[in-house]
Amino acid sequence: MKTRPYFWLTVNWIAVALVLVAAYFVCYSIPLSSMAPDPSLARLHVVSRTIGVFLLVLSGLSAVLLVVVSVATLRDTTVHARYLIWVFLASLSPFFGYVIISLMTWPVHRRALEGVAERGVVLANAVEEYIKEHGEPPASLESLSVTRSTGLAAYPDFTYARFDRAASQRDLYWYDLGRRHGRSIASSWLYPDGDTSNAILVLEVDGNGIILTAIEDRVAVEPKPRAFSTDAWNATPIDRQGLVADLQARHPLVKTAFTDVQALLGPPNGKRIVIDTPWELSAHSWPSEHERFFYWPTHAYPKVMDGQSVLAVSGWAYARD
Repeated sequence: MKTRPYFWLTVNWIAVALVLVAAYFVCYSIPLSSMAPDPSLARLHVVSRTIGVFLLVLSGLSAVLLVVVSVATLRDTTVHARYLIWVFLASLSPFFGYVIISLMTWPVHRRALEGVAERGVVLANAVEEYIKEHGEPPASLESLSVTRSTGLAAYPDFTYARFDRAASQRDLYWYDLGRRHGRSIASSWLYPDGDTSNAILVLEVDGNGIILTAIEDRVAVEPKPRAFSTDAWNATPIDRQGLVADLQARHPLVKTAFTDVQALLGPPNGKRIVIDTPWELSAHSWPSEHERFFYWPTHAYPKVMDGQSVLAVSGWAYARD
């Protein structure tokens, strides 16, 4: 008789977890399905994420329940310790439910992205045909007689951007600032370039050679400030972090020609192309602002963009934190 409360606790707890997993799957999948293209259904993503958070919280509460019941059961000498198995299974069910939805999310999402890419072929071909006829990309999609709809609630419409020559290429240059010597990182970790144990100064440069952004990445907390000079920069390449603040004060880098900065700092430690395309198609997910799904005719996708990892999907690129 002692076992029945534990048995039914387990059954009920597992049932709750399964219901939540099923609800998550439905709410997550519908906006990504071509069977339900209504953009208003994209709000179901919020519901699915709420369910995911609830499962995670429930997992924590289950762990607490396991500890409390275990202590109470072990003090009751009339109850065999094997009955704790039921409590153990009950406490793990929400956690396994969270693991299940975590594992099934990406395959479902990837299939949806592949569908978007497939629908984007018609639009991309229309842009290429326009270029053949007019010698340049269209100014907007209104110049083309094709639909902008993706047929998916999560990614309702294609968007288009044309870049002039100066904006069509962005190069990234980086300078090694030296090691952090075990100190924690004060700035964001946005770029994978160089030795990841070192801080770097990252400069993004447009097609005209003008610096767009200058970011210190992976910098240690409170580097000792030092006065900048070209001699000091070249003399201590393994310890430059303290020089950057004074460098920026004396020689603002943004909107400066990269050739001028290179004359001041010397050749960079590395370079890669960030953006290299004359035009771009993209599909944006609602309500996420932390992901991009885009197409470049050059297919020259970077491995990292704006601190986001980039993954190739059916000839397109998917970038997400």
